[in-house]
Amino acid sequence: MNHKEYFNEISSSWNNNSLDSEKLKPLLNKLHFEKNESIMDGGTGTGNLIPFLSKITDGNSKIYAIDFAINMTKKAIERFDKINNVIFITADIHNLPFKNDFFSTIIFFSIFPHLKYKQKALSEVKRVLKPGGKFIISHLMLSLIHISEPTRPLYISYAVFCL
Repeated sequence: MNHKEYFNEISSSWNNNSLDSEKLKPLLNKLHFEKNESIMDGGTGTGNLIPFLSKITDGNSKIYAIDFAINMTKKAIERFDKINNVIFITADIHNLPFKNDFFSTIIFFSIFPHLKYKQKALSEVKRVLKPGGKFIISHLMLSLIHISEPTRPLYISYAVFCL
């Protein structure tokens, strides 16, 4: 089973471990958006980050929720189709359907370790990110210390890059 098949198969149960703002606070505190921004939620999955991004953007900004697994995209649409400034797209991060210099911010939340061709994905980020734009890689780390609670979130690591 390849990555796309795997994520399509688990899409119905993927958001059972939904995130809350406390777990996301280190990342959310670093995000500051101007008006009319184009923001990519790359590898959106079932859209767990969408409600948080929507709250911290103005109504004229657009959030592009992108995932390569169509079932993940469908689940995200089911959950968040009422949020007006979100555009859902099924597309591959390694070959994005956007013109050069399109996004002011690109966020890879809990996707980077899953990318098969990381360098190709980073080349695409560089191509579609506006000069001076922000590229954020963040991944929820799981606690290995608390054996009785192996899926208890410990912290979020993040890095912000300006390309």
